[in-house]
Amino acid sequence: MLLSMKRYTNPKATLRFIVITLTLAAAVQLVLNLFTMDDNQAEPSAPSQQLSAVDAEKPRVDLGLKIHDLREIRQAYAPLHTVERPEILEDILDVKEEPQTKSVKIKTVYGPVPETVYEGGPRKIAIIIDDMGMNRVQSRAVMDLDVPLTLAFLPYAPGLKQMTREARTLGYELMIHMPMEPMDGKQDLGSISLREDMEAETWLSELNKAFESFDGYVGLNNHMGSRLTQNPEAMSLVMDTLKTRGLYFVDSRTISTSIAGEVAHDKGLDMAIRDVFLDHENSIDFVRGALLKAERVAARKGHAIVIGHPKAATVQGLQEWLPTLGDKGIEIVPASDLVRSKDDGLENPQKGPFNLAQTPSQSPLPPRE
Repeated sequence: MLLSMKRYTNPKATLRFIVITLTLAAAVQLVLNLFTMDDNQAEPSAPSQQLSAVDAEKPRVDLGLKIHDLREIRQAYAPLHTVERPEILEDILDVKEEPQTKSVKIKTVYGPVPETVYEGGPRKIAIIIDDMGMNRVQSRAVMDLDVPLTLAFLPYAPGLKQMTREARTLGYELMIHMPMEPMDGKQDLGSISLREDMEAETWLSELNKAFESFDGYVGLNNHMGSRLTQNPEAMSLVMDTLKTRGLYFVDSRTISTSIAGEVAHDKGLDMAIRDVFLDHENSIDFVRGALLKAERVAARKGHAIVIGHPKAATVQGLQEWLPTLGDKGIEIVPASDLVRSKDDGLENPQKGPFNLAQTPSQSPLPPRE
């Protein structure tokens, strides 16, 4: 006991004892705090107190939305933003070379034609290839297919007389692919075209330029024209001109409210209306699906008018499809084989039988933009 008292009367030892004791006490308190501290009661730092005072006035709600929740919300409300309008399938010219894309092999079975109703003989399909002459590489690829296609050449294509002469030598039927005003009036129609605001003299001059651009054509169809083909006066003038030259007309139907075919029918022209666009989407899958649709149309009506363009996907699709037609009772024919006049009782596939009591002037015109 005496020795212990002497030890603690040592100032240095006493100081060390106090320091050690305080350190141990602080450590014990820290451990206790770790186990008992409540986050909601923790005192925030001064900056946090200031932010909390400001943010306290703004209500916060955690919706807990994930990415897939947001996607479902967008899909649910998407129909609210759709607007009903006539379908526009503008024939848009692409003058560039087709890019060399890596081909993907997709197994496509062109099986028996479904919905077979027509039993009046071989089903006939006319394939019109528009925009011929501008993309020369792809235009020649079309001409190498060696089937009775109908080739519609733009009247301002370079080297037109030479290429059309070659096409005639190969036995192809030729048409004028006449540029006409679309709904979007800012689109470039090229150096020869028809527009609503043209004077009659200019109008006839543009038509004559097209008629003189090459030789050997037997018909005409519209390039673009979603606006002009709804104008009864303009279509009446076109059909009168074609009738004096003995040409047939095919309505490309770039808009669902076109009256061009109806006016041609009323004028007594040989005419037809496009049933299927092959390549409104420039992909091999779309072309394959469109060719199957053409088979179904021909199975139902006995014939179909198909329009495509000199694109790599279109050429590939035709190369796959054409060899399958022998066992299907389908024959590829020139467009002139399928044009009809009103004396033949032709029906409009979009509207049913033509209503000959309805004059073209009764067709409504869309407002100009």
